[in-house]
Amino acid sequence: MYELHAQTSTLWTLRAALNESHPISLRLQLDFLDFHNKAFQR
Repeated sequence: MYELHAQTSTLWTLRAALNESHPISLRLQLDFLDFHNKAFQR
């Protein structure tokens, strides 16, 4: 579970860097997180 958390933190860091360049991707990020959460709730 810790590995998963570390991977998620890495994703957040990458997405934060991307959002600085492409703020429009915020909506895509929310969609991605929604899918990400549903995948782990199974």
